[in-house]
Amino acid sequence: MWFPLTLAIILAVHGYRKGSLSASGALAAFVFGFATMHNPSAAFGIMLIVFYLTGSRATKVKADIKSTLELEAKHGSSSPSPQSAKHKSAIGGQRDSWQVICNALNGTIGALLFAHLHSSARAYSIAPHWINNLIGVTSEPSFCLLDSRKSSSALLEDPRTWILFSLGHFSCCMGDTLASELGILAKGQPRLVTTWKQVPRGTNGGVSALGTLVSLLGGALIGVVCIASLYFLPPSQTGDSLCSPSVSSAVIYLSVGALSGLGGSMVDSLLGATVQKSWYNRELGKILIGRRPSSSTEGQWQVITGHDMLSNSAVNFISSAVTACAAAGLGSLLF
Repeated sequence: MWFPLTLAIILAVHGYRKGSLSASGALAAFVFGFATMHNPSAAFGIMLIVFYLTGSRATKVKADIKSTLELEAKHGSSSPSPQSAKHKSAIGGQRDSWQVICNALNGTIGALLFAHLHSSARAYSIAPHWINNLIGVTSEPSFCLLDSRKSSSALLEDPRTWILFSLGHFSCCMGDTLASELGILAKGQPRLVTTWKQVPRGTNGGVSALGTLVSLLGGALIGVVCIASLYFLPPSQTGDSLCSPSVSSAVIYLSVGALSGLGGSMVDSLLGATVQKSWYNRELGKILIGRRPSSSTEGQWQVITGHDMLSNSAVNFISSAVTACAAAGLGSLLF
């Protein structure tokens, strides 16, 4: 318990001091980080850490170029104006609690349900009785997460399902983050995923070859991290004496990770192009991110895509939830 607790504190404080997290974001990161890392399998915590560190680093890549393409207000301020706004890379990303929750909740759910199935004593301490009945906890689970043998358990009773669920979540988040933070640096204008017309760089729903590639690679990276974690740091009491890791199972995890990175990014782009408004200032040549313009400056901004129905954080949550469910289903079919 002390190691994940200490690590969660260190990561939250590090994010706050570096500017990647606001105060509320750091608190949320600690809570969800500890809940994810305090787990029989190290895979959940390691996937979370790799996503967080890689995503934070990607935000700062070529910040000077990004600042000429996007405009964002400081968190806690009112609607942005060209004079007061700063790009997120200049303030380290500054993810608040809502953003952290939307990017971590699904992964934490997978981690908690895995722990619930892994140990009945642990499970009953974190879930009410009706959840136990719903997913059917067994008293002495025996399974191998890298074994290619198909589990005899029902889908929701199989601990591997929740590894795949969290793998899909973190792969989606990684793929979308890299597509947004690195894809914007691609030369030329991206194309809107719904109509395929050219749009300014940074537009919600815009896709490029570079962004698509890095989303695939980002998901594959999470897949590799998951495989390595399960192989080198296997959960305790999982029938290791009966476990025979196979190449085919590793290929499944890698494939699910890569497809989740790519597919999750595409789901995010589709939602971004339809249920998020993208505001563009032709005079500045910048996309507005994070908030709608103030009433005093709204005339300077033009809506170029989408409807004002969901925030970026809500889009991230929905896309990662859809991808996590798809990853769990696909992976279970392949095993």
